Amino acid sequence: MQELFEALGNDPFVIAECLARPALAARLLTNWYAYDQRIHGDLKQRAEAELQAHNSIEAMRETNGKYNQTEFVRRDGTRNERNRNAEHSVKLNNREWDTAVQKLAESFSNTRHNQLNAQPCSHGAVSPCSQAQTAQNASAQRGSYSNSPQTINADLQAYQTIPIVKLSSLQENSTQYYTTAVIEKTKDHLKLATVSWLKEPLESWLARVEPQAPVLMAAPSISYKLPQILQGDECVEDTWTATPGPPDGRSVHTAVWTGSEMIVWGGLGPIYLNTGGRYNPSTDSWAATTTNAAARGFHTAVWTGNEMIVW
Repeated sequence: MQELFEALGNDPFVIAECLARPALAARLLTNWYAYDQRIHGDLKQRAEAELQAHNSIEAMRETNGKYNQTEFVRRDGTRNERNRNAEHSVKLNNREWDTAVQKLAESFSNTRHNQLNAQPCSHGAVSPCSQAQTAQNASAQRGSYSNSPQTINADLQAYQTIPIVKLSSLQENSTQYYTTAVIEKTKDHLKLATVSWLKEPLESWLARVEPQAPVLMAAPSISYKLPQILQGDECVEDTWTATPGPPDGRSVHTAVWTGSEMIVWGGLGPIYLNTGGRYNPSTDSWAATTTNAAARGFHTAVWTGNEMIVW
């Protein structure tokens, strides 16, 4: 990090613009996309309809979702060695086991289900491993583990509430909708079946919809020509006529001529600005520009023929 800061001149503003802003923007975009019902609502409705038509553990494989089986094994010394080679087996210590059991019990409760914000496992079993990874993360953060009678009793009650061969209601995390059912349950072993409907990844969604986005600023179709000054219409010296609604006052901004409009953008007002305006002299009117670029002043700008480049 120190080398990166030095490469950016140790300037807090430049560091924030080049490092912090892109990372924050990417994180916010990813999170908003992951739970936007305008994008994923159709997938959720299809998943709910399939669950209504195939609402038993025997019919889970008949859905269009991805079927997967995973085992949770409580690792305690040399116990459960018979499961060490089990396919898709997730081995948990006592703390991780109890946390995973609590999460699993919540998914079968009648109350509003908590979302499990976790990432896919390396072997593709996204939902069950979400619970295991959540358990392992929580275990690492807690540090100490309580063996108090109250804790043991609460964990035991949670485990007893987990039903067998019953589908949970539709759950959601950042990558999918899914439902889970317990196939087998013993004291130190859980075998789960999961059907998941994967959400469209952000990258493929952007590639699909970006060509459909409306053009914010079309290239000028005709060039604007200054009106001819007729005899008797000469300019009066030392006078101005105000335009109807220019952008806020500013300095160290840029202005370019497109062939039909003047674009004023950026600069310094009370703070650095990322606003501007487009003036059309043929209609004597202003239109605000979009604000999807970082605020700045003392910059340069050029018109390419169909867009303005600010740098």
